[in-house]
Amino acid sequence: MKRMGNVPLYGVLKTLAAGVLAMSCGCSSGEFPGQIISGQVTMDGEPLANVGIRFYEPKLGRGLVANIDAVGEYSTPTPLPPGRYEVSIAPRQPSRDDAGLPPASPVPPDFVPAHYLDGATSDLQALVTDSESRFDFSLSEKTRKKNAKAPPKMPVTFAPDT
Repeated sequence: MKRMGNVPLYGVLKTLAAGVLAMSCGCSSGEFPGQIISGQVTMDGEPLANVGIRFYEPKLGRGLVANIDAVGEYSTPTPLPPGRYEVSIAPRQPSRDDAGLPPASPVPPDFVPAHYLDGATSDLQALVTDSESRFDFSLSEKTRKKNAKAPPKMPVTFAPDT
């Protein structure tokens, strides 16, 4: 039998084949598990515009932010893996337009009621599954989760996607 140094060539090939097989397990199309999440956010029946929506999975510490457009619609920029997510809504940080100027009418920080700024106090949740990809949220100025934690003292804003 041929040898490579002190190791038989057959042993090297067997180890290499096992490594390739182990690395390829679970790989299919190379896509991330999960799906693009979309929906609409309203405040007292009217579309909530030009703010951010955050999906956060506290057990694993993962999540992402999507921008809510002028008609209250959003779509996540990347797929969201299956799981139970806390959802929060907050004003976006003003971004610059093409000319480098700030937007004409940024959303004031007090436009979104404080209890929606934190997923732990918002009472908004999304259970993302392989079949569920649309989540509409109807917010209200008057509704507040009972026994919720105090809202954050400082205004919370989400950075815009770049």
